[in-house]
Amino acid sequence: MGVGSIHSADVALKALEIGIPLVALGRELIIEPDWVEKIESGREADIRTILSIDEQELLVVPGPLWHAIVSRPGWFPVV
Repeated sequence: MGVGSIHSADVALKALEIGIPLVALGRELIIEPDWVEKIESGREADIRTILSIDEQELLVVPGPLWHAIVSRPGWFPVV
C-alpha cells in the first residue's frame, strides 16, 4: 500500500505502475472529497489543494480532527 505524499493523479498513477496495488489518499480526500471523480473526468485542474479555515462544515470534518488539522502547521495546507 502506498501512503504519503500522493498529492496528484500523476504520483498515484506512478505508484500503481510500479506495482503498488493500493494507494491511500487520506489528506487529499479531506481537502477535496471529489478527488477521484475529478481525476476520472479529466478535471484535475478543478481539484482543491488548500483548505480554508472556514470549510469545516462544508467538508464535514469532525471537530477533533479539524482542530488537529488547523493546529499543526505543515500537516495540511490551510489558509
